[in-house]
Amino acid sequence: MATGAGFVNSVAFSRDGRTLASGSSDSTVRLWDIADPARPQALGQPLTSGPREIQAGADAGVTSVVFSPDGHTLASGDNGIVEL
Repeated sequence: MATGAGFVNSVAFSRDGRTLASGSSDSTVRLWDIADPARPQALGQPLTSGPREIQAGADAGVTSVVFSPDGHTLASGDNGIVEL
């Protein structure tokens, strides 16, 4: 499964096991349909944040992703910022 230009830092499975979210060092979050694990399909375009100032010494990129218990919200974190 090609994820883009960056390394994958974090993954999360939806509660129903049909969707995978990946957070990468290229500061993107990607959603995947994994209903057929042998043939994952990208769901839309990668999700990105607006430009932000990166603190000196901080690693760029999405370092964590997690689905809410009901599966309707995805949280991602990078450089001390959490986005829903």
